[in-house]
Parts: sequence; C-alpha cells; structure tokens
Amino acid sequence: MTSILLVDDSKAARMMLQHWLKALRPDFRIVEAADGDSALALMEKESPDRGDWLALIDYNMEGMHGTELAERLFSYIPPNCMALCTANIQKAVQERAEKLGIHYLKKPLNPKKIAGLLAQMEPHLASS
Repeated sequence: MTSILLVDDSKAARMMLQHWLKALRPDFRIVEAADGDSALALMEKESPDRGDWLALIDYNMEGMHGTELAERLFSYIPPNCMALCTANIQKAVQERAEKLGIHYLKKPLNPKKIAGLLAQMEPHLASS
C-alpha cells in the first residue's frame, strides 16, 4: 500500500492537502507530521519499505527546514518520490531541491497542482 507523508507546520495546510489527496487517491494512506523531528520519528516507527512512500514537505518549519529533512528521509523515501511544497520562492531553495533530485512545488497549492505532482511521482513507486 502506498503511503504519503505530509510534513507542514500549518495544521490547516495539512488538512487541506489531506482532503485533496483523499479525493485524488482514496486508496493511499496519509500520515502527518508538524515538523522534521516528528517526521523522522514517525518514519523510524513505521520502518517503511523504501519505494512505497511519497512525501510532501514544507520548507519553512521550526527546527530543520524542508531540504534538510528531505536529505534525512532518503533512507526511507527515494528523492524522486518527494516534493518540497513551499511559498519560499528563493532561487537558492529551488536550486537546492533540484540538486537533491526532489520535486519543487510553489504554494499556494490546489488540487490540479497536486494531481500533476502525483502523476510525476507515482511512476517511481516500487509498487508501480
């Protein structure tokens, strides 16, 4: 079963994403974390099979920022199955995401952007 990790310090943003994701992929399991440390703890507890997960990660969060978290999640989730979803449009942030091989999606998000992102990421899932 494919699972999606949502990491955003905004509960409202996580709720909105979860709503759209459930509508787009009702068979996917969705788990949430409010920051990088919580996301890492959750993944350690889940001990997932690499390749069965997607991750949507905010950049600006308390503690570690999104690209740092993405790097630390590489042992659980392949880079091409992760996306940095952020309002931070600095070129350096975009370039860092590109260098890491993770997708970059500019906020504000909407169902069409999320559907397009999923279409890019899903072919890289192990179960595909």
